[in-house]
Amino acid sequence: MGLQQALRRVSGTGLFLALALSSACGGSGQAVQEFATEGVSAPGRLSAKEVYVRLEQAMTRPGQVFHTTIEISQEAGLLSYQGKFELWAIPSQGQVRQVSELTFKAGETSRQETVLADGMVYGPPVQGIATPKHRALQCPEASVLASTAIACWRFDQTGETSVEAVQYEGVTAVLLATKVVWSGSDETFDVTRRLYLDAATFLPIALHFDGTVDYGEVAAMRGRWTYENDFLPLDSLSDDFFYPASIGYVEPDA
Repeated sequence: MGLQQALRRVSGTGLFLALALSSACGGSGQAVQEFATEGVSAPGRLSAKEVYVRLEQAMTRPGQVFHTTIEISQEAGLLSYQGKFELWAIPSQGQVRQVSELTFKAGETSRQETVLADGMVYGPPVQGIATPKHRALQCPEASVLASTAIACWRFDQTGETSVEAVQYEGVTAVLLATKVVWSGSDETFDVTRRLYLDAATFLPIALHFDGTVDYGEVAAMRGRWTYENDFLPLDSLSDDFFYPASIGYVEPDA
């Protein structure tokens, strides 16, 4: 597969998110471990599902918008890139707006912008052609909003999702780790993915994923995402900020 084909797959299907965050939600089997860590708001036994509930609660503040900027990098041969992913969310209304800007190893760039509203994902036209809306992907153990906020996708998972308390760069964190295997039309990913949440707030800190991608040749994969979270006053954004039309969405011709 050539670079231009890879770029079309990335920009056209949101593949870059799939690579990095494909297993944020737990599968059918989950290891539940004891928490006895200072800073965890409710020590005890937490499943992945319970962690995702706390994540969504942490993103919710009356009159405010959750905002995160994620510095991202991926080493994966042809699909290596660096860039930024930015997201705004109002959990109580089920609204999300997100934008990504990526620069690939060969110098090509990709920019995506989407809005999530009423469980549907909307995007602007691509090369003048209207983009059909589609239902947001949702992992079995997480809400639509939590799934979107951490780009949780439905993928084949060959191992259970473990939940444990760890130290991450001096911060007490909740670690969710999952082994994931996923095959697209031209490629197969085999990765172990680790999502770190701040144990005091349950907001995301970092995402690491390591493994391989096979797109005709096998390449090692290594991804690192670093989150910077804050909250913005709702009235600091335009009234139509979360409307699909604000990013140029138009209904396709019938």
